[in-house]
Parts: sequence; C-alpha cells; structure tokens
Amino acid sequence: MFRVPKCCVPVKLYGFDGSVTRGSVFVDPASPRHEGTQTVLEKLNGPENFLVVDVGQGAAREIVQKRHLLKVTPSAEVPLAQVFVPEGRVTRQEEVSLSLTNGTALHGRIWMGLPHDQARLSDFLNGGEDFFPLLIPGGIHLVRTESVLKVLPRDPAISPTTGLPHASGRGGAEDAPDSLRRAG
Repeated sequence: MFRVPKCCVPVKLYGFDGSVTRGSVFVDPASPRHEGTQTVLEKLNGPENFLVVDVGQGAAREIVQKRHLLKVTPSAEVPLAQVFVPEGRVTRQEEVSLSLTNGTALHGRIWMGLPHDQARLSDFLNGGEDFFPLLIPGGIHLVRTESVLKVLPRDPAISPTTGLPHASGRGGAEDAPDSLRRAG
C-alpha cells in the first residue's frame, strides 16, 4: 500500500449534526508557508474537501467532509505551533462572543492577520477562510466561519503583549507573546 508521510495531531471534531469525534488529523510534515509542520488550521483551510481522521488503534480511519464540521478543538497538550502559526501577520485581536448555528455560545479572542486598510472584525470574517482560530482560556477552537450566526465584540482591539487596548485599534505581531512568536 502506498503511504505519504504525515504527522498526527489529536483533536475533537464537532459536526453540524451534533456528532463529536475524537481522533487525530493528518498534517504534512512540512508547511509551504512557514518552518515546521503544516498546522491544523492550514489543513482545514486547504483546498481538499475531505479530512482523514485516525479514530482508534490500528487502521481505524474516517474520511470526514470539512464543510459539515462546526468546529475542531485540538487536545490541550498540542503545541500552539501545530494548531496555527500567526506568521507575523497578527495585526490585532478582539475579544468576542460567538453564537453558532447549533445554539452553542463561545467566548474568546480572535487573532486576526489583516492588512491595515482592512483591519475590522467584519473584514476578517468576510476574508474567505473556512476556519478561524478562537483562543479560549486553556485552549483553542478552530471555528468554521459558516457555523457562526452572530458575533458580539466584547472589547476594543487588544495588544497581544499587554492585554490592553491599543490607541490605534491595532496590535502588531511584534507584540505577540513568545509562545505565539515561535514558529515551531
């Protein structure tokens, strides 16, 4: 059997149908966008419609259509660099409350990499990516953009370093904590 080298990242997949699948997604050992492995977010936002998930011991695999996922939550022990890499593009972050199509409410911080002329939350959400990172205390959700019914901004734009609002409404990537600046 032909095999392509891959790395496994443990996650929970939440479907629009209410299903929850625990397993590991397969990512490429090298990213074309940065040093290190492909991130889960890159995999989710990639051109493939389906995601291969290792759901158990041995060869138990499922192939899941990405557009039917509500969100993907990597296990707490997964390093942030395997989930998403800001790539020096983080221009601001914003505290939000999300209402999802299944009635779930999520609260956290969206990290946005936007050009300065399009640095609004609405620009980010309309940017065309299928999934975006929502940082929560103790973890991260990769939320499907189409699963969001409503977004309520909670605070003005926050500096990644100080946690304080920026006078300009934008925080630079150079302000990111060391744990987010590391590229893997």
